[in-house]
Amino acid sequence: MGNLAVGAVTMLSVDANQWSKIGTYTLDGAIVVAGVNDIIAGESAATMQTRADALLTEIAGDAVPTYFANVAPFGNNAAWSSAKETVRTTHNSWLAANIGSYSGVTLYDLSTLLDDAVDATILSSSPDYDSGDGLHPNDAARAAEAADVGAEVSP
Repeated sequence: MGNLAVGAVTMLSVDANQWSKIGTYTLDGAIVVAGVNDIIAGESAATMQTRADALLTEIAGDAVPTYFANVAPFGNNAAWSSAKETVRTTHNSWLAANIGSYSGVTLYDLSTLLDDAVDATILSSSPDYDSGDGLHPNDAARAAEAADVGAEVSP
């Protein structure tokens, strides 16, 4: 199994050319984590859905099994607002309802894994998953993600 990062800042910046690079590697699977930067930039839920649909359509049917993550909470980040939280939860609900339409793509529920038990708008405080900026998961969160992904992809 290999590791590959397809660099992107927003869902819009992951285009067919970047995704096609996946095929040049021998991978057991791929995980796509995208969307929070779109939300922070002020994109609407409708725009998020359009971009996710385009990306998922590109990915669907690829020979590489793909896990597409929903957007983790970022309520303790300076860029957060209740309007952006509404976009996040609307987008995540749309993904959950529609992911089955894309062959070979499975929803990876990053939001539930990383959210706080008391306040689902923030990264977990017990265990502590916040790197300190309210947006980026820390090493403990990454270890939890790795364990969770391992459980998801193991036969």
